[in-house]
Amino acid sequence: MIKKRLILVRHGHCDKSGTYCGSTDAPLTKKGRSQALAVAEKIASVPISVCYYSPLRRASQTARILCSSRRIRALPAPALKEIDFGLWEGLTYSEIAARWPDLAERWLADPAGVTIPGGEPFSAFSGRIRRFLQNLSKEGSARNILIVAHGGSLAALMMEILGKPVSEFFKLLPALASIQKVDWRSRGGSAEPC
Repeated sequence: MIKKRLILVRHGHCDKSGTYCGSTDAPLTKKGRSQALAVAEKIASVPISVCYYSPLRRASQTARILCSSRRIRALPAPALKEIDFGLWEGLTYSEIAARWPDLAERWLADPAGVTIPGGEPFSAFSGRIRRFLQNLSKEGSARNILIVAHGGSLAALMMEILGKPVSEFFKLLPALASIQKVDWRSRGGSAEPC
């Protein structure tokens, strides 16, 4: 089984940062563009074969900044979109907890056991992330792969790669504009922050 190195990057700051921003297509702010430029500098010497990115603007703009000067082939991957938060879109956790106290508490304890009103079931979300990884494992030639996505998408990827239970999901959420290197085979891997 060929080992792949995944370089996972969460998008930079957007005007919806601090809220539940899943399917909302928010662009990067000036701060977010600066963060993406800083990430580009940090990974400038890292060999990258290909980049897959979420087509939502905050991630696609980050990917464009990371890939354009290096002429890295960048491909949109709809499976990497953030979970759709339905009626929670654009709200802070405090606002959600005030309107749906029981559901909000259960969400933090077990996201797989909660369906957000009007949102995407966690099982559907984690299923598309799992399928993305399965397809990635079949791509034989690319060994150093840049993935630019969202907090939830990257946490779900890490959950799958490291074999962590859903109860670890929130512990795996990366910070904005963070970088994580993951050495991965289709049957598991190890991770380290950059």
